[in-house]
Amino acid sequence: MNRLAVSGVSFTYRRSFWRSFTGSHRSVIGPIELLLDHGFYALVGPNGSGKTSLMKLLAGILLPDEGRIVVHKGDQKEEHPWIKQYVGYVPQLISVYEQMRVKEYLTYIAKLKLVSDESIHRSITEALKSVRLTEEATRRIEQLSAGQRRRLMIAQALLGPSHILLLDEPFTGLDIEEREQILQLLSSLAADRIIIAAHHLLDMKNPPFRELISMREGRIIDRIAMKEVLRQGTLEDYYFSIQSSANW
Repeated sequence: MNRLAVSGVSFTYRRSFWRSFTGSHRSVIGPIELLLDHGFYALVGPNGSGKTSLMKLLAGILLPDEGRIVVHKGDQKEEHPWIKQYVGYVPQLISVYEQMRVKEYLTYIAKLKLVSDESIHRSITEALKSVRLTEEATRRIEQLSAGQRRRLMIAQALLGPSHILLLDEPFTGLDIEEREQILQLLSSLAADRIIIAAHHLLDMKNPPFRELISMREGRIIDRIAMKEVLRQGTLEDYYFSIQSSANW
């Protein structure tokens, strides 16, 4: 079983870097404590709560100032920053080479991820099949719909031994039908993976998440089974209740 263990992780943006983007001095994440095994998790919180920063820490893009991030794969384990090989990351903003064809783009990404030459074809074939883009393999990216582009980003995240998928606002720009397709896809992939989706959607009638993880001001303020959330009411009701009751 795959597990993700986050223990005492904290991160502070250096003053000069943070001020250049926000005009303020710094932003602090943590301390974060989290233990997850396979399943589909929702990470929610208001803008500025630290969701994207936490995702970047888990993806190995940012290095924690303190604490440990460990991926357990059976009896083996890898610590930050070597966890990158097991993590697939889908950022909120999609930036790709529009003129490239789907399979060409995935080949390019596979080489960047150091997928071995003998494994590239199989890895791409499996990724395309998983996201239902096999028939679009020879199409140019510019010809894909918004939903297909999101699926392509998930495909690139699946290349290599990606046991953990991190998706930042994966439903941005999608209509209701495309959103449902992505949710169904991610639910099926979560059978043997850890999937975390950071998002703002609160109007889902039947959210497929195993658990809801809430953040505020750089910290995790609550974690609850989705079944329990729905037993109490709606996702939207729970979200505003927990955010308003958090005391610091």
